[in-house]
Formats: sequence, C-alpha cells, structure tokens
Amino acid sequence: EAFLAGHISWNQIADVCNEVIARHDSGASSTIDDIVEADSIARRHAAEVVVSMGSRAR
Repeated sequence: EAFLAGHISWNQIADVCNEVIARHDSGASSTIDDIVEADSIARRHAAEVVVSMGSRAR
C-alpha cells in the first residue's frame, strides 16, 4: 500500500519487509486468531517503518 501511495520506492519494499520480519515474534501460531493478530501487528510495524523512513522514501 505504501508503495502504491508513493510513500516508499520500489527498492524500499524489501527494506520494510526486512524490518517487519526482524521485529516479528516467531512464536507458533496455532489458531486463526493468532494469525489474524500476527497480521495486524505486522501491518502496524510496516506502517511505523514507512513513517520512520520519512524523506528517504523516494
């Protein structure tokens, strides 16, 4: 979404993904609720990473 909105460049997509993965708690997800919660957290972390990139985003 951030790329399509022009907030990050194509090359920064991998940077955002790497940051989100680095923050991820790799505990086992045994229910759909666990997976939905992990997705929500990952999306929130991605948004934080994009904001922290600020003016470097292009």
